[in-house]
Amino acid sequence: MARYCFYCGRELAPDEKCDCRTRGAGAGAGSAKPGASTNAKKAAPPPPPPPRPKPPKPPKRPRAPGSAGLFWKARGSEAVAFLTRPAQTIRRVASGASGTATAAYLLLSAAVAAGSAAALAGRASAQGFLAFLLTGGISWVGAGADLAKPGLLLVPVVFAAVLAQYLVLAGLFALALRFLLRTPTPYVRVLSAGAPAAFYMSVLTLLALLSSLGAAMPATHLLLAGAVLGYLAWFLGLSSVTGQGEDRTFSLMLFVLFLFAALMAAVAGALPAAFPASALPSGTGRAY
Repeated sequence: MARYCFYCGRELAPDEKCDCRTRGAGAGAGSAKPGASTNAKKAAPPPPPPPRPKPPKPPKRPRAPGSAGLFWKARGSEAVAFLTRPAQTIRRVASGASGTATAAYLLLSAAVAAGSAAALAGRASAQGFLAFLLTGGISWVGAGADLAKPGLLLVPVVFAAVLAQYLVLAGLFALALRFLLRTPTPYVRVLSAGAPAAFYMSVLTLLALLSSLGAAMPATHLLLAGAVLGYLAWFLGLSSVTGQGEDRTFSLMLFVLFLFAALMAAVAGALPAAFPASALPSGTGRAY
């Protein structure tokens, strides 16, 4: 009975083994390319990407000034704006002035007034009237000027008097707004409305000091102009802060200024009784 190969179908002789499988494996191994077998080595990993170039360093920014530098730079810009765009700047500063800025304007005004009074203390012709205006009518400033020939005692007296003038006026405005116009306004906001007034009074006081080197009359006019501009600036600031009309704010200003004048007259009349001339050193007394 004939026998055939199970794999290739070739007829086999008795006891013959077909070598088709062996020949096929050898031919396949001989024709295969190197690295194509199943036992070929794994492919090498791809090369790493080239390094990215570093971004250029940003240029160094100039160092910003400190908070103090920014504060005084802002005050300098406001000073220029007060002279070039007064009405707009007064309303803006009065509505948004910080407590620090308000304190700076008030202290500047008091310091300028005190320094000017001390500089004028040696001028007998102008001393009485100018010191009277600078201190708002306090009649014992002349005695203080006599006590200190270089005017050193006059400096704290005038400084405190001018600063008290702003504080008392702001208090009177706040009370009048609350009880007369029924518009409660915080005291700090009313005081900030007076910051532009302090600026104008400071500028006009310095001009009066320079003018007094020649004659007392121009200096007196400049001081009066400083008071007028200061109260006008306070009027605009109050109108902006409170939202009241100009007519009501003007009437409020008149009432408060009359009340303030009466209060200063009462204080000036009470001070001689509290500080009699006999208690002062010889050669001093009420100058006016």
